[in-house]
Amino acid sequence: MQVNTKFDDSINRLSKKILIIDDDVQIRNILEKLLSIIGFEIFTACDGYHAIEKLNKINVDLIITDYNMPGITGIDTIKSIKQINPNIPIIMISGHTFDNPNKLNDYVDVFFNKPVNFEKLKGCIEKLLNNNTPQINAKK
Repeated sequence: MQVNTKFDDSINRLSKKILIIDDDVQIRNILEKLLSIIGFEIFTACDGYHAIEKLNKINVDLIITDYNMPGITGIDTIKSIKQINPNIPIIMISGHTFDNPNKLNDYVDVFFNKPVNFEKLKGCIEKLLNNNTPQINAKK
């Protein structure tokens, strides 16, 4: 897979930290590799518990999380995260189908169905880090 490394120059990617929360190690590794290539500092967590533990030790600029995870769901993880940092932008990626993804508006800034189109994900990250609000249901 070839990655388009062209990105908005107004973002200092090297100073931006992203936490990826997903129980699927392959998803975590792919996202970590692709986002690292374009210059972000990436942290990963295999579930909500580990994510909250990391967030008590480090500050991140953006979170990408799965919905279905063992232990606590993505929504419950997000509720805990919002207690730590209520303004952090959150992207949810899930294979779970929601009848009405707009119900997620209170919890996430953007929702993607798996598999994710990396260029669209990258564009949403850019908008969120520039404090622009992308559409909640970005689909694929």
